[in-house]
Amino acid sequence: MCDEDDAMMTHMQTKTLRLGSLPARTAKESCAEDDNAELHARLLDMMTLSMIVTDGDRRIVYANRQGDRLLIKGRALRDAMGRLSAANPRAAALLGKAISDCAYGNLSKIGRNGIPVFVTSENGHSLIAWVLPLWKPQGALSRLVALVVREDPETFSGESFSCRYGATPAELRIVEMLMKGLGTDEIAASLNISENTVKTHLKSLFTKTGTRRQADLLRVANATIAPAVRAD
Repeated sequence: MCDEDDAMMTHMQTKTLRLGSLPARTAKESCAEDDNAELHARLLDMMTLSMIVTDGDRRIVYANRQGDRLLIKGRALRDAMGRLSAANPRAAALLGKAISDCAYGNLSKIGRNGIPVFVTSENGHSLIAWVLPLWKPQGALSRLVALVVREDPETFSGESFSCRYGATPAELRIVEMLMKGLGTDEIAASLNISENTVKTHLKSLFTKTGTRRQADLLRVANATIAPAVRAD
């Protein structure tokens, strides 16, 4: 049995355990109460984007078909004994914090497009996960969090960003490299310019986008291609 087969077996076993551990009412009666449940699931499975739902402690409670495939591959995001994690340790830490913030943090501080987390896999493949809260402060039964994952972050539209914020071609290159997870020193080396020049471009971008930090600038950039928004 190959590694991917092993991963599939482990993932399906933990998924079955999660379903089996649900209260009888949830497992058996909810579908009877909601005749559209199967339709909703089919619609989510038709999405080309991966959707994964967790609780605040990263326990996976749902994944659509694309999300299941992503977890089974385990190259970027993975099912670690029923909890969502990432192959890259730094990305795993950022992902865990984003999920915690969306589950237990102040929702007023989370943008409508949620919290974008850039994840690089072991083989260099990249994706962006937008982490969004599913619960509302009033009458929330559970603090679930949704991750909507785009596996082709290179589809960032520089033209749209430039049209909206007036970014120059040089500034766009800086944004694109930041979105790939590069630091200012790496950007400078890649473009054969000084780090001070990179910081000058960043200051200009902060002014144009009304941001103050690189993290905020990335949220603005990711919002131009974000596949989902928070429910009000």
